[in-house]
Formats: sequence, structure tokens, C-alpha cells
Amino acid sequence: MTDILVKENLYYDASDLSYFGRFITPKASPIRFDTQFFLCEYPQNQKISLFKDELTKGIWGTPQQLIKRHNKKEIKIVFPQYSNLKRLSEFRTIQEAFNCSKEVSTRNRALFL
Repeated sequence: MTDILVKENLYYDASDLSYFGRFITPKASPIRFDTQFFLCEYPQNQKISLFKDELTKGIWGTPQQLIKRHNKKEIKIVFPQYSNLKRLSEFRTIQEAFNCSKEVSTRNRALFL
């Protein structure tokens, strides 16, 4: 991400990001990665551009809608994203998710030191 920002002379303000979780593949996995998930507020009229270096298609939906489509085999969702969608589907409001995110951030602050 940093390389793209430098190349395009862009910056972002990460102060609005709320830590939501981390997923590390098991040591036995042939493909290893360590990824972190964040929540942020999305401006209502924001225009979306798909980052085509990693994605070929993007769709929007509620966690419940996306899980339902995945279960019907209409879309594929990899386990880390599926796991976070399941977590998000348990909240009644987005504010509940942000409140939980703040609790997770406080407990896992050491991850960023």
C-alpha cells in the first residue's frame, strides 16, 4: 500500500480506522499470510474504484446478504473474510461493531508496537 501511495503522491488519514481483528494462516498452510482487518465510516456519496491488481470484481452487501450468497455458491469468500462477515452479522448496528472494535483495539494494542 505504501508503494502505491508514494508512486501516486497520495496519502491517507488512518486516524478513523478502528482495528477489528487479525488472521494468520496456520504454519501447515502452503500459502502463508498475516492480515489485519479494520472498520471505518464510509461517506454516503463516496465514489468507489476497484483496485484491479488484486481483484477482478467487487460487490456490496450486508454481511448477512454476502454470507447467504456464499452459502448458495453464488460468490466465493475466503475464510478470513467469511469469518469477519460472520462477526459483523452478529451486530444489530454499525455503532455496535465500532464499539466492539474499540474494545479489541484496547486489548490488542501490543500488535502495533
